[in-house]
Amino acid sequence: MKSELKLCIEKTCGRSVVTDSYATSPIKLGYPQNYTDPERLKVVIMMASAGLLKGDIHQYEIVCGQETKTYITDQAFTKIFDTGTGNVQKEVKIELKKNASLIFRPSTVMPFQNSSFQGKIQICLSEKSELLYTDMIAAGRVAMGERFAFREYRNRTEIKVEDSPVWIDHCLLHPEIIDCDGLTMFDGYSHQGVVYYYGKKEELLKTYVLSKTNDAMLWKDVYCGVSDTVKGCCVRMLSDSAQKLEKIIQNIINLIFEYEHEV
Repeated sequence: MKSELKLCIEKTCGRSVVTDSYATSPIKLGYPQNYTDPERLKVVIMMASAGLLKGDIHQYEIVCGQETKTYITDQAFTKIFDTGTGNVQKEVKIELKKNASLIFRPSTVMPFQNSSFQGKIQICLSEKSELLYTDMIAAGRVAMGERFAFREYRNRTEIKVEDSPVWIDHCLLHPEIIDCDGLTMFDGYSHQGVVYYYGKKEELLKTYVLSKTNDAMLWKDVYCGVSDTVKGCCVRMLSDSAQKLEKIIQNIINLIFEYEHEV
């Protein structure tokens, strides 16, 4: 099934609001009140199905207008079911206009046994915009013995600033030909998390991550590194707990956007 989402957000009367939206089944949109940041529009992308099925093609187009503040997430783990000899495809295109701020926080992806996923994310930024993007993937249904039991997971993320690429991440997991549990991949862990940030608080983020990895209980048993990109910075994490990575990501969001203290 081919499903489409088109979303346009603009600043109107001092607030970020959805001025145009279009979604086909099984995609639905929710707009819960954002108690953490009343000035930031919260959008929850929901699906009236248990997960992604063989032959599904999802295409998202999102535009965040000038001076808008938006938080986009989805409702739960993204489950990729057995696709047989086929696959699932997902393409996301996002554009941020001048002074737009976006937190784009998709949920953890969980590929089931014998599943195949092909994803592509492209986010185009203005020089004076702000982005915090996260990506998390599990090795599968580990508790049910499905550790790297999927056929293939491929997800390419490209961030551009004024049409120039500043960060490209190509996550390719093919358990039949790649040792996904090896040293240069998951290194024995079951969950991988990535945070990319572009904005005025890059140094604050790097200082925070480097100071916390050695002494905070939350970061215990989490392998973490931070690096500069052409523009912006990237944090990579490995853990055996999705909940632990989610808490760390939430702490990073709280730090950058001056929300509540650590959770």
